[in-house]
Parts: sequence; structure tokens; C-alpha cells
Amino acid sequence: MRKLAILAEFALLVGLGGTVAVAQIPAVGDVLGGTKKPRPAQPDRGGKQELPNSNQGTSFAAPAAPQGATQGITSELHRQNIGRIVFSGQDMPLDRMNAGMFKTAFNLGDEIYFRVYMAEPAPTRLYGRVAGMDDHNTAYFTQYKMLFTVDGRPYEVSQRPWGTADEYKTWTTWRGQLLSRGERFFPGQEGFGELLSRATRKGDLGPGTYKITLEMIPVVIVNEGTGGRNNFVEKARGAPVAKGEFTLTVTASSYNRNDPKICGAQAVQSNPALESTILSHARSVWNRPSAPPVKVRVTHTGWTIVRHPVTGIILHRQIDAAILSRGAEFCDIQGYSYSQPYVGGGFSAGGAKFNGAETYGTYIPCSCIA
Repeated sequence: MRKLAILAEFALLVGLGGTVAVAQIPAVGDVLGGTKKPRPAQPDRGGKQELPNSNQGTSFAAPAAPQGATQGITSELHRQNIGRIVFSGQDMPLDRMNAGMFKTAFNLGDEIYFRVYMAEPAPTRLYGRVAGMDDHNTAYFTQYKMLFTVDGRPYEVSQRPWGTADEYKTWTTWRGQLLSRGERFFPGQEGFGELLSRATRKGDLGPGTYKITLEMIPVVIVNEGTGGRNNFVEKARGAPVAKGEFTLTVTASSYNRNDPKICGAQAVQSNPALESTILSHARSVWNRPSAPPVKVRVTHTGWTIVRHPVTGIILHRQIDAAILSRGAEFCDIQGYSYSQPYVGGGFSAGGAKFNGAETYGTYIPCSCIA
């Protein structure tokens, strides 16, 4: 599994980690005190999201190549678009691709899908660049940075890493999304969210129509942290493998606070007293002063009572909440489970803590925070 935490550009500090050379929005539990839910053991690079690798409608690439081979040029359409990123308003599985699906103009809020056509697998541009690292491990640590330009203004961002070393070594085409209304993971959406967050924080991407270019840049990133502290370091960078462009029209209503795809998880109840309690506790244990918590959304309808599995004694109660933070360069939202221990016949806010919920830190435009 490749790491699920969203790597960002060189501005964030990991809350409970050390200084990071390639920073990231922390994964659940990295900013707040408390414990994370257990996860499977993962290598130092963290876990990468695994994707389907078949030639069905859910395919991200071409059929698996023979051992040691690459997928090569998969079609005439691929040949005509080598080095390009093409965009569409619909998903683009390889087995249903045609040029009629391509689209070059979108409104913010539309679904935006893309496919990357490469001449060769991305790690070939990185082999031999890191001392002591063989080709397999180079592929293992390979990720893609996304370089957007907005009318010529650059924003380099990251996407949630995905895939396996063998896929990186063989794939010559893959697909993703910048915005989708579906819930299934595709590469790219976190990077687009980071673009919106950072650009709007600078006063960019307000109402208007913009020329957007996107380049995919292969990099080798290794977690050199010790003692449980993350230190993600970029060890090598290759030339962009593909580039594409489209126009994006933004209106005054594009940044709709009630749109979960733009503004993150929505509150399911309004409880000012509980929100204030959770926010106060978050501020007391928050470890990232560059982007402190400013708002809480309660994302569950009510408390869950947790009992001892043997005795049945009440241990604590918990409820899911999203914590929104605001910094000078970005805003983000992270999901947590807030719990209060059962003490002396009641629940105590004094012993409260946060546990990781199944939601990862997500960049959002700061206008999403009322």
C-alpha cells in the first residue's frame, strides 16, 4: 500500500512529526493529540493506495504486461497523444476510450476526469538518480507531483500516492480525476483541492475564466523520519511525463459551502455547545500553529456508547467530527472521533481525547469556512 496521507508542497509541518522537507497535510491523528486507529504495518514510505489492474471498465491502465516488460503504446489514440494529459467530463477507462470523449472547457463544480499518456513508465526517468537505490525500490518510492499553472501562475501540489512498484515500472498510461461526484478513489482529486485552497488564499481563481495547464512530474520521496516522526524527503525529480490544458470558469456560486466535493464533509447536526467543546479541546492539543483549528462540524447524528467487551461496563462515548483549520497559505478539514470517558456515573470532558476517524486531511478553499 502506498501512503494515504496527502503530500503537499514545502509549507506544512506535520503536527506530531518532525520537520518535513516535502510536507503534507497530516494523516488522521498527526495533528491532534490522542491515538490513531490501528493500521496494517507499512514500509517507511507509508502506505500507497492500491488500484484495480484489470482491463475492465474500472481499469486504470492497460492489461498487465509480461514480467519485465512495459505496456508500451497501447493504441493508436495513445500514439497520437504521447506526452499529453487529456481531459473529459466522464470517466475514461482504457477499453472504452475514444477521442470524442475529450473536453477542454469546464465550470468549477463539473466532473473533470483525465488520462495520462506516456512514452515510457515514469520511474525510467528516475533510475540511477538515488545513491544505493535499485530500480525496483526507485519504482517503489515513485510518486507524481502535479504542477498547475493558472494563466501562467504556478502552483505545485501533490496527490495521494497510489499503485504498486510493478505497476509504476510497467504502466505507460493511467487515469484519474480532478473532481468527481463518485466516492471511489481516483488519483488527482486531492491535488486539485490543494490548488483551489492555495490559489484562492492568494486571491486567485475568483470569478472568471482561466487557462489551466497541468504537468505530471515523477519524484522519489522517502520517509527518513525516526522515532515515529515523519520526515518526507524528495530524493530525485524527473522531467514531466505529460502535460495538458483546459479552461476553467469560476462563478460567484462555485465555492458552495454545502458542496462536500469542494468544501469537505458536511455537518449532520447543529450543536453549538458540543462544537464549542470539541473546538476548545482541539485548540488545546493542536500541534500545527501555522494552521490552527477555527471551526467544527459534527458529522454524526449522535453519540456512540462504547462498552468493555467482557464486562459490558461503559468505557466512553464518541462522536465523529470534522475540524476545519485556517492558515496563511491554505485551509483544510480533517475528520476525527471525539470521545469522553465515563467517570463516576457520567461522561467527563476533562478526560476527552481524539481518535483517528476514517477521513484524511483534505485541502479546501478558505471561503468554505463560515
